[in-house]
Amino acid sequence: MKARIVLTIACILICLLAVSGCASEKAVVPVETSRLGVMVGSTNEKYAKEHYPQAKTEHFNNYVDSTAALKAGKLDYAMMDYASALNFIKYNPGLKLASGFLTDEKYCIGINMKKPELAQKISAVLDQYLSDGTMDEIISHWIKEDGSDYTFVEVPKLADAPVLKAATVSSREPTAFMLNGGYSGMEIELIERIAYELGYKVEYMDMEFSAMVSAMGSGKADVCTAMYNTPERAEKILFTEPFFPNPQVLITNDEKAMSDNVAKITEFFGSVGKSFHRTFIVENRWKLVFSGLRLTVMISMLSMFLGSLLGVLVCMMNRSKIKLLTTASKLYIRIIQGIPIVVMLMILYYVLFGNVDIDAIIVAVIAFSLNFSAYTSEIFRTGMDAIDKGQREAAAASGFSGLQSFFFITLPQASRHIIPVYKGEFVSMVKMTSVVGYIAIQDLTKASDIIRSRTYEAFFPLIATALIYFAITYLFILILNVIEHKIDPKRKKRSIRGVKVHD
Repeated sequence: MKARIVLTIACILICLLAVSGCASEKAVVPVETSRLGVMVGSTNEKYAKEHYPQAKTEHFNNYVDSTAALKAGKLDYAMMDYASALNFIKYNPGLKLASGFLTDEKYCIGINMKKPELAQKISAVLDQYLSDGTMDEIISHWIKEDGSDYTFVEVPKLADAPVLKAATVSSREPTAFMLNGGYSGMEIELIERIAYELGYKVEYMDMEFSAMVSAMGSGKADVCTAMYNTPERAEKILFTEPFFPNPQVLITNDEKAMSDNVAKITEFFGSVGKSFHRTFIVENRWKLVFSGLRLTVMISMLSMFLGSLLGVLVCMMNRSKIKLLTTASKLYIRIIQGIPIVVMLMILYYVLFGNVDIDAIIVAVIAFSLNFSAYTSEIFRTGMDAIDKGQREAAAASGFSGLQSFFFITLPQASRHIIPVYKGEFVSMVKMTSVVGYIAIQDLTKASDIIRSRTYEAFFPLIATALIYFAITYLFILILNVIEHKIDPKRKKRSIRGVKVHD
């Protein structure tokens, strides 16, 4: 019987693989009616809309995600710049170019519009590099059409110098990527050289591509390391002359036979150790994970503490007999609950604090504290409303003051109703911190994105990140469970003076 079951399962797997193999041999899907992946905020997003209006266009935050979707069979094509396409094909033999050059775009350096003098200085150095062959040399270090290794050059840096804040996207190998805990790539080498020439030291802001123009327009960044010049962007930022031709292309999956699928599945089950090594050990990537985890925990703990204090204040306002305070607290709760946290983050960072030199981590703590306070205030209110009013009246009749009644009568009993819901809200907040990458914070999720951009694997880095989030949230829940147990009067051992209680 067991042998028959095993044989049946094997036949099913073979049939599925055969179907998969046959599917790969189907006719090529025209781009015009295909499932096409583009990057949010990029020029290929606009190109796809204008030239392939009938295509089912999927939008991604970076090329790593669109390529992962392509490899998983969820897309027919992914559109990206030529340099990135070469790199993905180099590390993914199952991918290939599906088109020639679709555009004639060229990279430029973007500069804060409020700093025209800086733009002139950078443009002068760049013009010199273009005329004396330095730019060609830099390009040759990183753009390898034959797939050969990069040429690393030590660029001199100034330790004690004014800071040049450079916005970049570290998932665009070979032009910008993370290597051994530092930034590398063609555009990184270029901006480092220019900064040295002008007497600056570079401080990088690693962010989502769709946020780069906002960072430049709001003054959070001085330059962006590489971007295409478009009329819309030119209204917000200044551009240098083009320094590198990098047109848009399409990539797609290469045809695979059934035997390749079998080999792929076998390789998957035998490569967990290799995936762990690539994800955590190579280039000391565990340091990225640890650094991201530290920021995630710090933002979560500070937001919990400040949000809880603010939540108590809002709760007291809501329970106040003064109508103005009650109305203000209700309006505050409705506004905060009605704004998605990622939108709130970007409003605070790019609008309210747009012209303020404030650390992005502080902005994240403010945003999550505000968000957490709106929900915890309601949790506190419902917990206290669950306590019978007669107990407060009895406490007052016994000579308790208002504060004594609250801390010794109301709060201990209300905590039994508050903490179970409070735990769930706190866990939700910890998971929501995964969006802080939108304001250039390299948290745990951002670290995972950076690692995926280097390993070209989606499965293991994402599963590892999920397990780490599970571990930290589970640890927080255990701590809150202990607190809940300590303050719950029903769980405390009761004793009577003069009577020894035996367990």
